[in-house]
Amino acid sequence: MQISSLVLALVCSIQVLASTPARVTYTIQTVAGSNVVGDGGPASAAALSDAEGVAFDSAGNLFVADANDHRVRKIAPDGTISTVAGDGTPGFRGDGGPASVARLNTPYGIAVDGAANLYIADLGNNRVRKVTSGGIISTVAGTDKFLAPRNVALDAAGNLYVSEFSGQRIRKVAPDGSITTLAGDGHVGFRGEGGPAFQAELSFPAGITLDAVGNLYFADSSNHRVLRISAGVITTVLGTGIPGADLPTQLDTPTGVALDSAGNLYVVDSGNQRVQVLNPAGSVGTLQANGRDITLDPTGNLYLAAGAHILEVTPSGSVSPLAGNGSYLFRGDGGLATSARLNAPVAIAVSADGALYISDQGNHRVRKVDAEGTISTLMGDGTAGNASGQLNSPAGVALDASGTLYLSDRNNDRVLTLAADGAATVVVGTGVPGFNGDGLPGMSTQTQSPGPLFIAPNGTLAKQTDRVFADLGGPESGVPDGMKVDTLGNVYCGGAGGIYILDPKGKKLGRIVHGQPATTNLGFGGDDWKTLFFTSRVHLGSVNLKIAGTPVPVAKKA
Repeated sequence: MQISSLVLALVCSIQVLASTPARVTYTIQTVAGSNVVGDGGPASAAALSDAEGVAFDSAGNLFVADANDHRVRKIAPDGTISTVAGDGTPGFRGDGGPASVARLNTPYGIAVDGAANLYIADLGNNRVRKVTSGGIISTVAGTDKFLAPRNVALDAAGNLYVSEFSGQRIRKVAPDGSITTLAGDGHVGFRGEGGPAFQAELSFPAGITLDAVGNLYFADSSNHRVLRISAGVITTVLGTGIPGADLPTQLDTPTGVALDSAGNLYVVDSGNQRVQVLNPAGSVGTLQANGRDITLDPTGNLYLAAGAHILEVTPSGSVSPLAGNGSYLFRGDGGLATSARLNAPVAIAVSADGALYISDQGNHRVRKVDAEGTISTLMGDGTAGNASGQLNSPAGVALDASGTLYLSDRNNDRVLTLAADGAATVVVGTGVPGFNGDGLPGMSTQTQSPGPLFIAPNGTLAKQTDRVFADLGGPESGVPDGMKVDTLGNVYCGGAGGIYILDPKGKKLGRIVHGQPATTNLGFGGDDWKTLFFTSRVHLGSVNLKIAGTPVPVAKKA
């Protein structure tokens, strides 16, 4: 879902004790943050979150399973990237319809057959999904009974092979949909080498591939081995079972395997951050490249799914990035805020001139959106720390009447002010978490994990505590994630159940946003409460949303 195009009408009927119940209409729009991942442009400039699977089709298209973004992307031979399955939000829907608007949940391994059908190990949904060459998605064999299917492979006869990461099995799905177990008895362990594969014990099988005569190879990741099934018998072809790199034959958590036309076996040795190459004669070599999954093109180039990047390794051993620019969690400074990337924003404040101040917690930054909509970083270099210019999970921002910006540096156990020239001053906290009493100067006062901040009407800086409006009643009870007070004295409080309004005495008046709008934490800011701003985590693409409306009348005594 493209959040920047979202405009929702929210109608709130709030019963108050006044003679006429108030009815207020709100609209929501995005003011900062984007889910744009680079579709339609060069793959080298695209944003990848966690590439876990790669596969080629016969036309030279490279498919990429981006697990944490819940999409499968396609890189065309000309380098252009697009999304072929998944809308970026985790879930399950869409069977029988276009794959591009369907929902996946942590897709891992992928494979493509000769008819250009794409198969996806939809790990979080416990399914294998199929996308036809026409773009229609369905569930293979109509089952959701696979236990965390991690990788898939196909043979020339159209049989589909699935490694069940949590099921401790290798399964085979025939073209008629029937499912059989080739290896693994469902128990975690290592047992049965040299005997029937279906009686063996496996330990979290992952990458899977087949050779030209139908032998199946797979990475038995937690046994630190690559195993082969030939004529139903299971044996080790690489790995000693002891994680390490002292010997060429040792592996540490292998996750991906691939074979070339000459019979060389490539193993992604993830724990050792390398690729081991076993040739048909039994000797082992090493490539200095790392990833999670591996595939080859017809000319012998290797491609590695490596988290935020797809890496290309030539036969000569040179490594270069093909896709992904590392911007999935942070980007956009100096440009429009609606095209920027945020990572778990949890608090927001609004200045008199309309500028927004955002606690971009996951990026360890405080950012500003000016009145023209341009975003920049005020403090934080993106790494967690307490050195000059660094923050560690900032959790709150607030502005006082003079325009001074306060921010809570949660994991550094301090509260700072930030001057217009960028100079930061600690006003509360020693850097040592704890409580050492009241009545001390701010810089001598210990605090522990300071969170949301707000400025009281008398100018006092306050920290929200678990005791403030902590019990809203019903299933949404709990610690509020954000709180603000409007000019009429009403309290706006965010929690798992949505956004609530309470009167000045704490009586709940109603709810203006129902449910948890794909969010974990809510932070609030306001422009004299003609407009309410709040933060929302939408999967990993976080945004700041704006509700335009009017203040709710204060409840009156009957």
